[in-house]
Amino acid sequence: MTDPSPADAFRRADLLVELRRPEEAARVLREALSVHPGRADLWGQLSMALLAADRAEEAYEAATARIRLAPDSEWGFRLASLALTGLGRHAEATRAAEASVRLAPEEWRTHARLARALADSGRATEGWAAAGRAVALAPEEPETHMAVGAVAIGRRDWATAERAYRHVLGLEPSNAAAQNNLALVTLQRGAVADAVAGFADAVATDPAVDEARRNLETTLRVGVGRLLLAQFLVALLARLSLPSEAYGRYAAVAVAGTVAGLGAYARLRWRMLPASVRAYALSLARTERRHRLLAVAAAAGFTALVAAATAGAVGQGSAATVAAYAALACTAAAGALATRL
Repeated sequence: MTDPSPADAFRRADLLVELRRPEEAARVLREALSVHPGRADLWGQLSMALLAADRAEEAYEAATARIRLAPDSEWGFRLASLALTGLGRHAEATRAAEASVRLAPEEWRTHARLARALADSGRATEGWAAAGRAVALAPEEPETHMAVGAVAIGRRDWATAERAYRHVLGLEPSNAAAQNNLALVTLQRGAVADAVAGFADAVATDPAVDEARRNLETTLRVGVGRLLLAQFLVALLARLSLPSEAYGRYAAVAVAGTVAGLGAYARLRWRMLPASVRAYALSLARTERRHRLLAVAAAAGFTALVAAATAGAVGQGSAATVAAYAALACTAAAGALATRL
């Protein structure tokens, strides 16, 4: 086997991570480490590659190996903190970040990591000083302002978080994580349509950001769930009122008007979504079975409501009852699907 040069392995792995091929980068580094196990730089690079591959446990082991070989370097402790955060071990992640700050108090990355670790630990107020120090050391670095945003979210200071993420996007417009986090802050203000647009922008910028994709789908599901709840209540109204011999036809007019209003509102909300979000939602309905079933069940429930109102208007109480039951069943099925997505 050819003896891999540590420097060449490091450069090649760095390029592979940049190309979003972290698994290949990890293989290159492991091959080099099999020949040069005492190279602390390779262990650190391996930890970074494993973090990019979402393999936090192995990333922590690699970071620990680097710490053993270079105990006076902050990088190993910072990598360990990142890996421990990925494992949900937030108290340990904070201690590792604190160790990195002690070793390199003038390095902005250590303060930014400590701020994020404290925010993740539920100690956002304590993280404020670390975030501020990171910004003071490197105001031109987007990651320092990301740390401010994370701490501000932990303190529920939405205005500061919004300013921080907008500042990040001013420095780096293609930062998908900042777009996603800004959309989360926007959602907290109740601007659902703007938040959906923000999540969609983040997904479009970087489809590999799973959090943005999950947030987009969750926000869409919440909107659909509200519409389904309204449709279910209208169906319940139809079931209770349309069979009445005395008031059935009057109730049919009220149900028909409510159904028409619900349909118009749903169409308006749909048209208000950005074109990219509509295309994304349609692609989900076409390609994923549960989403397709949800769309079919919701449409069937709406159609059954129209049929119930029509039957009630012509005095066919029994047919109106059957149609109302069908509307309730279809809408409930769609709601159950929505909660499972």
